[in-house]
Amino acid sequence: MLINPGAEAGSMGGWTQDSGGPASAINTAYLGTGGYPGSRTGSYYFLAAAGAASSVFSQIVDVPSSYYSDIDSGLIAVELSAYHAGYLSNTDTGSLILECQDSAGSVLASYSAINLTVNVDQAWYKRAAKIAAPSGTRKVRVGTINTRNTGTALDSYWDDFELTLTTVKTLWTNSGGAGNRTGSITVTATNIPTGGGSVSQLVDGALANNYWWTGAIGDGTGYITFDFGSARVIDAFRWLQQTTHSHGTWRFEGSNNNSSWTQIGSDFTLQGNPNNHAGFYWFNNTASYRYYRMRHMSGARSQTPYLWEVEFRIGLGVSRPRRRQISVS
Repeated sequence: MLINPGAEAGSMGGWTQDSGGPASAINTAYLGTGGYPGSRTGSYYFLAAAGAASSVFSQIVDVPSSYYSDIDSGLIAVELSAYHAGYLSNTDTGSLILECQDSAGSVLASYSAINLTVNVDQAWYKRAAKIAAPSGTRKVRVGTINTRNTGTALDSYWDDFELTLTTVKTLWTNSGGAGNRTGSITVTATNIPTGGGSVSQLVDGALANNYWWTGAIGDGTGYITFDFGSARVIDAFRWLQQTTHSHGTWRFEGSNNNSSWTQIGSDFTLQGNPNNHAGFYWFNNTASYRYYRMRHMSGARSQTPYLWEVEFRIGLGVSRPRRRQISVS
């Protein structure tokens, strides 16, 4: 899916230098010669920046229109892998960039980059990142962030990038995902006044017009807690309501004791989607929790829409890969 993924063009063709650098394609014949690694495959690999203090390079890939429907239904994950190596005895770092963007280039989701110290044994180590593609994803940006920590040269080397779109299982319908879950999920509301029904109706599987919030301002003290009875990984949820009205800024959190909470992903605006009244929210979460909660941080909860359902995706569940050569913008 990428142009010049292993630097075999002998240049940075297909890649853009975003800052720092310049990065380049280099050719070394033997592993360990002069402190450099040899190419993992082929004749070339990427040198992040030579004498620069930092280097960021990337490329943007257009997603084929044949994937749009699956992406907008929450069925596609984006995966990036590459091999990383370093010069003999240094502590420079490199991270992967993986972003899902809409057609205008606005970032919808991104991989939380971690600075990885290059390996001083000059071997190649595989780095990987994976995120669920949010509804509206039409472009994917991939690349690296590299930082010099010692010496006068930035020695962070990359080879054999690979980007794939993979179909994921429809886990909304698996245990705890969707349908009537009132027997397996206990839902409670704290400092969230409601009208027209019970908070448990958010997991009863019925799109019924009988439950709403009475308007209030979020200040971090109001939240809805979902007790699954046992720990599980949740990496996304789907919010269904009668209209597209917004309810302010919220935070998704997980806990195993219903006391100490860990934030999952970034704060988000809770609202219905204008196409199907369902808002999709994705998180790069691999931790397992028994309790999850949605905490209202700021803004007003709208009294207008009936609140229908919350459906959860249990894990990512990658199935068969779908690979296709696509163009670069």
